[in-house]
Amino acid sequence: MPFQPRIWRSSRSNFLADEVLHSPVNYTREALRDIRTEGFDGIWLRGCLYDLMDSRVLPELNRPHASERRKCLRELIERGREEGVGVWLFFNEPMAIPADHLLWHKYPDLRGTPHWEYRRKGDGDFLSLGDVHALEKEEMISICVSSLRGKEFFTDAIEGLLTELSGLAGVILVTASESHSHCWSHHTCLPTGDPFRPLNEQELSCPHCRKRGPAAIVLDLLTIWKNAASRMPKPCRILASNWSWSMWYPDPQHEIVGHLPEGIEFLANCERGGTSFWQNRKIPIEEYSFSYCGPSELFCRAKQVAGTRPVHALFLVNTTHEIASVPNLPLIPNLFQKWSGLQREGTTGAMACWNFACDATLNTHAFKQFNEQIWTEESAFIQSVATSYFGNTDIDAISIAWHGFCAALQHFPFNFGVLYFGLANYAPAYPLDLTYHAHPMGLSHLYQNQWGDRIEDTLLEWPLDEVTEAWGLMAKKWHQALVPYRNALQPQTPNPIHQRHRHEELNCAEMIGCHWLSTYHAYRFHAWRLATMKRQGLTAPCTLEADDEARSIWREEERNARLALLLMESDSRLGYHGEAHTHLFTPDTLREKLRKLSASLNT
Repeated sequence: MPFQPRIWRSSRSNFLADEVLHSPVNYTREALRDIRTEGFDGIWLRGCLYDLMDSRVLPELNRPHASERRKCLRELIERGREEGVGVWLFFNEPMAIPADHLLWHKYPDLRGTPHWEYRRKGDGDFLSLGDVHALEKEEMISICVSSLRGKEFFTDAIEGLLTELSGLAGVILVTASESHSHCWSHHTCLPTGDPFRPLNEQELSCPHCRKRGPAAIVLDLLTIWKNAASRMPKPCRILASNWSWSMWYPDPQHEIVGHLPEGIEFLANCERGGTSFWQNRKIPIEEYSFSYCGPSELFCRAKQVAGTRPVHALFLVNTTHEIASVPNLPLIPNLFQKWSGLQREGTTGAMACWNFACDATLNTHAFKQFNEQIWTEESAFIQSVATSYFGNTDIDAISIAWHGFCAALQHFPFNFGVLYFGLANYAPAYPLDLTYHAHPMGLSHLYQNQWGDRIEDTLLEWPLDEVTEAWGLMAKKWHQALVPYRNALQPQTPNPIHQRHRHEELNCAEMIGCHWLSTYHAYRFHAWRLATMKRQGLTAPCTLEADDEARSIWREEERNARLALLLMESDSRLGYHGEAHTHLFTPDTLREKLRKLSASLNT
């Protein structure tokens, strides 16, 4: 059976901005029709309760243009209905409020748990468009939903909102991690495997929620949503995501999953809670992944606990944080195994993207084909996808290439440091400077005015030489797989659609190879830099003198960066990250890197 619903979104829609207010431009009839043509039957947008509600309990939190946003949603729901695309809203509520808000003076009983968050400087609730330097730490305080006023506010706000959104397909609810919301939302009770979210050894500061525990709070919130939906003429569906419930309870979080209110559907991440092997190490998988297929042990166990209720899978189709500044990762065999495994588990539907890499690609085409019939043989699926997407070509060569790409990704150093602070997303433009500042690495998914150079930030406890070797192996195997891919996709074909697909897909795969090789060179250069500093007794900041090893790395990277520049000049999709909603690097930044490399080699 096909996944249903199959929820997607437009790459034009900016998660970090006011998605709902901009929906008339980003979700036109044509855009919705294109999404439907790609095989999806739903879209999701980020909802912010304060932007949409008309609260009678806490009118201080109502924001301007809420009625206009609700009108935009009603019109989008109607357009979607006519085009066969349901509208879903993603919520992470009730969002915490800044500590200096007048609300806390007027209603001290509402005051819940504080938490420091990085917020946008100046007005607005969303991060700025990509610029990591536009963030600052701000103390945010939860609205305590265990208090009478807090529960009354949330109930009134949700009921009022859903009453005005007749025809809404459903809501997708995240209740842990992400932005600070209820009192327990950022209080870790168990080790998560995430060194950037350490175990919280202090008691929860809110005495009401501390006594009740996280499960009671989450189940209360879900019940409020369910009751509000039940009052709609046609109740919308409620999908409760288990994202980061592992910060509170052991897998499979029976305390929540086993007690979900009747009528609540379960959304489980496909990969989190799994285990894999890297360089003969057993490693946890706690993020989206293409190098690991899943479904994870947690997914399978949680589905059993969920019983007979519908269970949907959260996974990505085009890319993951492993590399997200390219349109897609052509790992069709891994994706087939992932989707087949989910179907064997009896998975109902799919939220098939996060907020990046949401264009039509080879991968979305493959996902559409997967849902159009029952597939039992990987080889038959590969042949069907390749033939329908590229036309008459060497299917065996494409199969060899796709399997080779999958084998290359087995060497990906999958840890939180690499995923969140790594440089793979912008590696082709990353400078290899003799001056070492020891500046911290910035967030990998946001635009950075100044790249960090303290690459050891990405290693966690892993040795630099092992991670460097892994990047090298991955780059080598990827480039080996590119040979049959070129042979299959470079020949011209008279069909213009097939020709465009060949050009775009080969560009993408070649660029991924440039990313892996640039990343390898950056780690090699950093290892040389640290070894030279140690040998000479230097500490950062310092400037080194180049030797033959440094020049050798520069020469190899110069050739690689020139290829990356040619690819970027012919394909504007490359280098773009959908969450940052901008290019993380451009042809101009590549030219500047090449200028510096040339100057260094001629010195």
